[in-house]
Amino acid sequence: MANKEQEPLIFIDNTACERCYACIRVCPTHALKVSGEEGYPELMPERCIGCGHCVTVCSPGAIEYRKEKDS
Repeated sequence: MANKEQEPLIFIDNTACERCYACIRVCPTHALKVSGEEGYPELMPERCIGCGHCVTVCSPGAIEYRKEKDS
């Protein structure tokens, strides 16, 4: 079986993100980190368990669950 990259469970819209980092503080698995010069949160999909805490605390609505993928 080929090792393929895991699809992320959530997506972060950097255009809506206010960089308050509430999502990073609330993540129980430390699946979010600050990256790049702009300092936006970035998801590490291999750590994400899909609990939704980050989606709940994101007041500007910049984080949402992945849509169903076409099969």
